[in-house]
Amino acid sequence: MKQLVFGTDGIRTTFGTEPLTPELLVLLGRSVGQWAISHSKTRIALAHDTRVSGDLIKAALQTGLLQFPVALTDCKVIPTPVLAHLIEQAQFDCGIMITASHNQAQDNGIKILIKGQGKLSDTDEKELITIFSNDTGHYDPLNLGTTTDFTETTAWYLNHLTPFFTPGFLKGTRIVLDCAHGAVSHLAPIVFAHYGAQLITLHATPNGRNINQQCGSVHPEILQKKVIESGADFGCAFDGDGDRLSLISRDGVIKDGDDILALVSHHPTYATQTTVIGTVMSNEGLAQHCLNTQKKFIRTPVGDKYVSEQLKKENALLGGEPSGHTILRDFSETSDGIFTALKVIETALLTKNSTCTSFTKFPQVVINVPIVHKKDLHDIYVTTLIKDQEKLLEQGRVLVRYSGTEPLLRIMVECSDPLRAQDVGKHLSQELKNYLQ
Repeated sequence: MKQLVFGTDGIRTTFGTEPLTPELLVLLGRSVGQWAISHSKTRIALAHDTRVSGDLIKAALQTGLLQFPVALTDCKVIPTPVLAHLIEQAQFDCGIMITASHNQAQDNGIKILIKGQGKLSDTDEKELITIFSNDTGHYDPLNLGTTTDFTETTAWYLNHLTPFFTPGFLKGTRIVLDCAHGAVSHLAPIVFAHYGAQLITLHATPNGRNINQQCGSVHPEILQKKVIESGADFGCAFDGDGDRLSLISRDGVIKDGDDILALVSHHPTYATQTTVIGTVMSNEGLAQHCLNTQKKFIRTPVGDKYVSEQLKKENALLGGEPSGHTILRDFSETSDGIFTALKVIETALLTKNSTCTSFTKFPQVVINVPIVHKKDLHDIYVTTLIKDQEKLLEQGRVLVRYSGTEPLLRIMVECSDPLRAQDVGKHLSQELKNYLQ
């Protein structure tokens, strides 16, 4: 039975499994085409990261989309945030990004972005699922779509950055970039060099199969070592589609998305902001940091689209996730790893915080339990188990949830006592692994 399932960041699975098969991708293209016409969003930009399956997925989607009177523009290989900027600033109504973000090359996925909104809402996703499930295969052979190419993204993006940074502000800084063999491999070195940085570039030779392979924001260890060996001032690790950032300080300390939020909150642009948006996974230390700097801290469900929605609701500029999605809303409604890197480095330079000192974290244990089948986490056994373990924590909390992008159960335990957090996390992982078998 054909199924269309959205996770926390669009559609994502191993290429060759439903719905990422050539046949169902054509159907998905038809579904998006019908949805686009019904919402008068017929000017559609397409892009993809460096995965070997990207071209086939794009071709299959186009086959479905072009059965309807839509105007497609192929932007080739660009980062997700660049596509998002193009949608907002150029003559597009929406966009389709083909990527599995930080996942390995065998996976791929689809993110749909809408002008003035960002990622699909839950309502949009439900509507697409309905169209996909009820498709009749009908099309008008005299009323089809068209496609053109757009290849000027580097110049366009540099021009888009111009109002936000002083020319040459990185002059005298040595920066190591880890491009994850992904969509920023060409763009990021050009941007940082444009602002005067002395660069060392790692993992910027994509071959379709090495994206995120022991590199990038999820695996910053090689970057960390290179920053220390080279005496660099900063290290920046991106993920495969360029919307995440992990920062390495000059003394080799890895800074995650929570650190980045805290650091950037001291930039002159954001220092007067009264609200910061995080998620249920954000460290309690960040919440305390916001409290100490007279800022309200609000948590959302996991997923940067929920952070974006809350930012709009609060009319705030600064939000993100520990994973490295950071939304600086004066620039974009979505996370942009390159822009965030430039802004956090600018913050460090302006505040003379050369070691990127942020805040004291609460000890946090995160355990991923592989799963095959999902069971109800509201089951009385699970809720009782979690409540009993939470009673063992002092000034701590437990969060158990399914990953929206991978077949994993994620267990997070946060406590002022790291040993107790480890014990509780270990016990929960063992019990829930048995429960989910």
